[in-house]
Amino acid sequence: MKKALRWLNYSAVVIPFAVEKFLLEPEHFIHQAKQRFLGYQAVQQSKFSAFDIFGSSKLVDGKALYLLVETGNYQEFESAYSRLSLVKKFLHSHKLFFVRTKRKQFDFKIHKGVDRVSCGRDINLLYFVNNSSPYTQSGYTVRTAALVDSLRGRVNALSVVSRLGYPLVIGKVPESHNSVPYQALLIPKIWPFGEQKKYDLAKKMLLEICRKQDIAVIQTTSDFKNAALISDVANELGVPWIYEMRGEPHNTWLSKFPASLASEAKRSFYYRESQGRELEAAKKASAVVVLSKLSQEKLIQSGISESKVTVVPNAVDRHMKLDPRSAFAIRRKLGFQNKKIIGTISSLVSYEGLETLIRAVQFLDDDIQLVLVGDGEDRRRLFTLCKSLGVSDRVYFAGKQPANEIQGWYSIFDVFVVPRTDSTVTRNVTPIKILNALALGTPVVCSDLPALREVTGGFAMFVPPDSPTDLAVGIREAIKDPAALAAEKFWLEENTWEANSRKLAMLYRELTTES
Repeated sequence: MKKALRWLNYSAVVIPFAVEKFLLEPEHFIHQAKQRFLGYQAVQQSKFSAFDIFGSSKLVDGKALYLLVETGNYQEFESAYSRLSLVKKFLHSHKLFFVRTKRKQFDFKIHKGVDRVSCGRDINLLYFVNNSSPYTQSGYTVRTAALVDSLRGRVNALSVVSRLGYPLVIGKVPESHNSVPYQALLIPKIWPFGEQKKYDLAKKMLLEICRKQDIAVIQTTSDFKNAALISDVANELGVPWIYEMRGEPHNTWLSKFPASLASEAKRSFYYRESQGRELEAAKKASAVVVLSKLSQEKLIQSGISESKVTVVPNAVDRHMKLDPRSAFAIRRKLGFQNKKIIGTISSLVSYEGLETLIRAVQFLDDDIQLVLVGDGEDRRRLFTLCKSLGVSDRVYFAGKQPANEIQGWYSIFDVFVVPRTDSTVTRNVTPIKILNALALGTPVVCSDLPALREVTGGFAMFVPPDSPTDLAVGIREAIKDPAALAAEKFWLEENTWEANSRKLAMLYRELTTES
């Protein structure tokens, strides 16, 4: 009976959620459904590269309206929509619904956090996240799990809470017996329609958890929508809240556009408002956590006090060790026992620069094999590129691998490559994957970008981004003398999650102790 009721509850969330998503974004809903059930390799990439309508006189054309919405030019869309005939207004009404829903997300107030409060008790922390293990496998969830594991002995109690409806909203069923004892899921009885109703319900459920667990500090990851919700909850409870800026969501969004559309997207309502709200969240939070000194410096230049910003970088996993047995088994299974293997473990998205890496294969010896572990929307395009260059037999797409096997995949590489493109987001945001390679003693070759220099501590071969020939030279040098690129032991020992947890525990104490 309990199982039947649970599945009835799940259906009451999933079905209305799917209907709402379809009404909001029918094209994207169908595209994502195909990706979910057919895989990235069977689905074409986004339509951005197919059109370039800016400067066109056909501003009420269907494709033009589509791109006005996709590039965040909501005001221009509404203006163009108002000039449509009644029939065309009906045909494009879902786009208007989407635009108004998106604009509504900017209306929620971000409350100023209290500077500090004397709680007179041990620290109970609530950590609000977008995704979490075991339902999502990504650098984001790896960081969350590592921080939580290292913090558990430094706070009295810790609860990780994910966004409303997760993991049902990504098509995953919650485990009946939660394997993560500190994790709470915000699963409503029925999925609410409308941004205001979703916000109100999430706030109500979070307040219930916070009061039940006597929460003294709330920490949330970006983006600004999380900041608005959590600041509201913290304001009602009278406790401090911390904004953990894990990246630059507006610039990650911008990186998905081809050059022909990027300038228009950067001038859009969505980009400008998102950028402004991220800064507002940082200014109003009780404290800010960032991943790099680069991010800290940007906030200081924006008028935020240095003392308010704590750098908690991605760190080395002390448990990451070479797994030669698994590596040998993988090499044998793939038939690469006598090959030098280069590659990466990454989402297959455009800003990762994997096109540059594939093109570099043409300039490398035949005994060098490229292996790409991971999946993403760029997979089909990259696969087609391999065929057009005639290197399909030298590039192996391994797809996404289970978390419990990933150490073996890291262990197969003779050289780990991070060929990110040169963009705003890649210059500023530090990835976590590169640290796992350094922990194993694998030589790293990466694009010469400020974020990559900082996260590696300089222990890598740096090459100009977006240059296949320079990347090939760097890879050859790394294969020739891998020991020259090994990270120093002292650096690996200093940059650990345990060191990060000490910083965070100190921050929590400062926020819960009267000066």
